Amino acid sequence: MGDTKRQFTSMLVGFSKKFKKPFDCIGKLMPLNFSDEEYLKCFQTLYEYLWIEIEKEYDFWTKKNKKVIQSGKKNRYNFPRPEKFVLTKSIHVRVKYRNNHKSGLIIPSEEKKSLYNNLLNDNAVKLESKNTRQFVKLELVQEVEPTFIHEYINNYFNIKYTGQKSIDKKFEIIREISKYKTVKTIDFLQKVNAVETNISLRREAFMFLQQLNVKVILRRNKKGRKKESQILEYMVEDTPDNLIEKVYEDNLEKIKDFDIFLSHSSSDKENVVLLYKNLNNQNFHVYIDWVNDKYALKRNLLNKNTANVIIQRLIKSKVVIYFHSESSLKSQWIPWEIGFFHGLGKPIFVFNPNNLELPYFLQIYPILHFNDSVFFVNFDGQQTTFII
Repeated sequence: MGDTKRQFTSMLVGFSKKFKKPFDCIGKLMPLNFSDEEYLKCFQTLYEYLWIEIEKEYDFWTKKNKKVIQSGKKNRYNFPRPEKFVLTKSIHVRVKYRNNHKSGLIIPSEEKKSLYNNLLNDNAVKLESKNTRQFVKLELVQEVEPTFIHEYINNYFNIKYTGQKSIDKKFEIIREISKYKTVKTIDFLQKVNAVETNISLRREAFMFLQQLNVKVILRRNKKGRKKESQILEYMVEDTPDNLIEKVYEDNLEKIKDFDIFLSHSSSDKENVVLLYKNLNNQNFHVYIDWVNDKYALKRNLLNKNTANVIIQRLIKSKVVIYFHSESSLKSQWIPWEIGFFHGLGKPIFVFNPNNLELPYFLQIYPILHFNDSVFFVNFDGQQTTFII
């Protein structure tokens, strides 16, 4: 058995250990003459959060194994299908409780009922906690695939090592792609983690995959003396000045565009996140300064080039959605953003979730509504679907 196969087997054994108690609890709940299907269904219901973990492991190792086979190598990672995993790993538990039933050792119905309710409640808590953690992790990540991502990925693998600049450029591409969670971006980061020779870049890909809530294993560093190209660390400075220079001169920055520029107050962050996530669900790519340019446009770095960056992002956006709130009325930036975009002659929409009174200068724009997972527009008494 090779090192890679041995490592996988060790991981599978370690992963399986966490199911010992859950499998036994399901066994306690089984009725007389229970079938394997009943056992499996009960596990899926009461341990849904663990079932999700099994599915995640299966997907990860299946994709990894597929790539190994495509490269001409033998099977290495035979993680069983979720159904087979549960039934295989719980076989001794099922045998145990079937023998107990034959011997007349049956758990009282009241004890079963109490255990069932406890497990059901615990599962709900665990699922809620898992969803909350995932939402927080993805708060600053768009779940939509911009048109320019393909060019970024191609560019990464065409960069030849020429010293510091090549490492920095690769790092900037990794970081840009990590702002989006799609099948393509995840595959890219997994590939960087698997094949990139530079240790710092591989580590960044690994960390970003973790932030995207994706199953990942950091590739081990090879032993022996390292080349400069392997150990050189990226050195990227993030300021509005550096960013505007890239916007004007960098070919990858030049191809960026956005469906929507979201004009808002940072005080409304929680509600703004919900809005842009819903827009992502409709396949709209949204620009938000603290999401898309979160490294260079920090409040403590504010200067005149912050405004110049915002101007370029407005120019590269198809429409503006203004998020109306009491906080946004106090903003100095929002009237300027709306005025500039109005001057470009492009569409502006007002999102007013709390139906607050609108200043006269905002009453000339259509109102955007969101209801039953659909965005629609009201203007001059006419209602239409929101289309860009």
